[in-house]
Amino acid sequence: GSLTPSSMATCCQGVEGVKLPVAWTCRDEFQELQGNADDLLHLWEVVGVPVADQILDTQAVLKAALHAAQKCLASLDLRRAELERQCEDLETEIQEHLQSLAAGRFAKELSQAKVLPLDPQAAALQQLLEQVLKAIQEQDQLRTDLAKACAAMGLDPSQLADFENLSPEELQKEAEKRKQQVQQQLEELAMAMGVDVADLPQDGDLGAMAAKLKELQKDMSDLKDRTLENARRCKEIWDELRLGPTLPRDAAAEHLSLARSAVVNAAMAAQVRRSLEAWEAQRESSRKEAELLHEQIRGHAVDADAEAFLTEHAGLHQEDLESCRVKLQDLKEACRAAEKPLRQHLRQLYHKTGCDTKDLEQLFRAVEDETTARARRMQLENELRRMEDYAESISVILGQREELKALVLAGESFERAAQAGEGRWVGSSKHFLEEEKFRKRFLRQYPQLRDQLIESIEHWEEGNSRTFSHKGIPLGDRLRSLREHEAVLASAKGDLSIMGILLQALGIDQDAQTGRPQPSKDKGGLKTPQSVSSIASLQSPKVGAKAPRLPALGKSNSESALKPRRSPSLKRKAMKREQSTGNLRLPRI
Repeated sequence: GSLTPSSMATCCQGVEGVKLPVAWTCRDEFQELQGNADDLLHLWEVVGVPVADQILDTQAVLKAALHAAQKCLASLDLRRAELERQCEDLETEIQEHLQSLAAGRFAKELSQAKVLPLDPQAAALQQLLEQVLKAIQEQDQLRTDLAKACAAMGLDPSQLADFENLSPEELQKEAEKRKQQVQQQLEELAMAMGVDVADLPQDGDLGAMAAKLKELQKDMSDLKDRTLENARRCKEIWDELRLGPTLPRDAAAEHLSLARSAVVNAAMAAQVRRSLEAWEAQRESSRKEAELLHEQIRGHAVDADAEAFLTEHAGLHQEDLESCRVKLQDLKEACRAAEKPLRQHLRQLYHKTGCDTKDLEQLFRAVEDETTARARRMQLENELRRMEDYAESISVILGQREELKALVLAGESFERAAQAGEGRWVGSSKHFLEEEKFRKRFLRQYPQLRDQLIESIEHWEEGNSRTFSHKGIPLGDRLRSLREHEAVLASAKGDLSIMGILLQALGIDQDAQTGRPQPSKDKGGLKTPQSVSSIASLQSPKVGAKAPRLPALGKSNSESALKPRRSPSLKRKAMKREQSTGNLRLPRI
């Protein structure tokens, strides 16, 4: 009703007993409003505002407060109605979904949520709905994983429909049962495949376990197919080569090649793979040998029978390979017979030029490796042309060497005769005159022949940019070393005891000269003990042997023994020369 002076007085007296919400009284705004009311009463008294005006002021303040309160009430009432409807809908949906889960699942959580005020109740119910939906999803996934596991284990597909009718409790029991079965099969397959058990799923996820089982089953199937194919291939190869399996290496391959169905594991697969690798390598070796043999037979054959022979012996087994080997050897023997003049000519050129015969033997081995008769002959002819050109380029050197060699050999024969014993003092002394004549001729001819030979060698080396060697001896270096000992030779006055050094310098083995006849006497004068044509029979030193330096020769008693004296007898001269020669000891070079 409307305020009157009497009712207003009554309200002012009883306001202190009114219970207001704590949310109001604790606010600073409420305390401020109460202070404003006190100030308003005070001002009314001070100003002397009539009661009617006071009522009007009071009505204005209360209307404003009432309007604000009514607005809040309307808003809160709308929110309450919305929350009640939201909570009812959430509860209804939760109850519907709980029917798919085990009985009593989430009952406690639902009861606790329903006693909460509307706002937190709605939040709790929304959270509970999400948990229920997740549980249903996990249950559906469990059915799916269970179906996969049963399919991986090879169960009847008609049994998979029964899982849809299982209760949640039965579904969980079935899943635990299948987990154990899948885990057992996984471990068996892992051992057969050689897979580490630690690589298997360890979290108990039936879906992951079923997927891994399916993967291992596929790998095992592929491994089995490959292994059986490898075993069959092994048998094909040893049958093609006309050989049997090599035991115990090929035991698994032999067993699997004959079995229609067999259990295969990683160890057997590895053993069969090793067998196949060995047989493939053996077949490839036979194939390459057969290919080379066929190529060489075609290259060495001179008639059309080769193709007919190869058609008849085209296999890779040892019988055909041996036939091809024999055929090729026969063809090569025929080639060697046709090449005999070339080979003999080459040997003569190598011997004549003093080249290393090891190089010639190496050439002959290379010729044997040629695949055609034409290539063999071409290689020999090329070497023959090269050696002929080489022999032509050193013909002057060889001729001068033979002249010097003949002179030195003659001197060596006189020296050997001088050391033959006391018999040379008996009878005629004409041989002493011959020795003296030869010594003088040697002192005159030796330096000239030596220097001419050195000059020819140097000219050849300059034009060919390499060192000239004869029988492995750098002849130019040896002769230049001898020329450095010119003073010793001059002081010897024709002493023939140094012939051993000269023979070594020319690459002639002194021991090989012991079988030569002694120099003979003839009306025409002195004959050399060996002709130039017999030089080829001399033993040559090792190829590549370093030419030793000549030892420094000191002055010997032969110098005084060879000096001319007044009226000495030839016999006395020879005796003194032999005495001085015995005192002169020259080390071999």
